Amino acid sequence: MDHRCPTRAADLPHLRTFTRGVEFDPEAINNALALPHHNGDAEGVNTKTKRIMRQMHGRASFPSSATASSSTNPASARG
Repeated sequence: MDHRCPTRAADLPHLRTFTRGVEFDPEAINNALALPHHNGDAEGVNTKTKRIMRQMHGRASFPSSATASSSTNPASARG
């Protein structure tokens, strides 16, 4: 059974886009699943570096909606 036919017929644009990408380059998919090579170590270093940079610049966490709305709306700061 070909799993791509029902996917194409589904009303899910992101899934259709993903399926088209798989059909476009099946060799890349096969290599990703079959070969032992990966870039996980590099991605881990990138993630750690970005986290450190966010901490240095004070953006390590997302503000709550109440804090964000009061800090971005000058009218609410006037009282």
